[in-house]
Amino acid sequence: MKNFLIIGILSVMGLQLSAQSITDQKIILEKVIAHITFVEYAHTNSFGDLELVLLDNGIVPYNLALSCFGNPVVFIKEEDLQDENIQAYLKFNTIDYSSDMMVIINFEYRVVGEVKIHERLRFEKLVNGWELKETISL
Repeated sequence: MKNFLIIGILSVMGLQLSAQSITDQKIILEKVIAHITFVEYAHTNSFGDLELVLLDNGIVPYNLALSCFGNPVVFIKEEDLQDENIQAYLKFNTIDYSSDMMVIINFEYRVVGEVKIHERLRFEKLVNGWELKETISL
């Protein structure tokens, strides 16, 4: 019985953290990716293709099929960055879905350990979809 109570509490907490639908989350994250000019800092894989590497810190759900440069976004754990020789990656620090009509995202893009881009974006849901309303460089 105790296990069911814990699972129930965690489920409710998960719903609060992710109030947006998977579709909305995907749309918003695609807009973040489209907003940033990664090409000058892009990671090149072993085949010579440009790819966007996303640090898997549990903030972005795995079931979102995101893409950049015509290739799927690659999710990688922090402990695997060095082993995989990843020089450039995107890291979402926070994604605040606390409102059905607004999302605030804090992210950074690192190249060889140095932060090249660090921004906070505010999106609002309008009648015609999600729109970027504010960009703050941090």
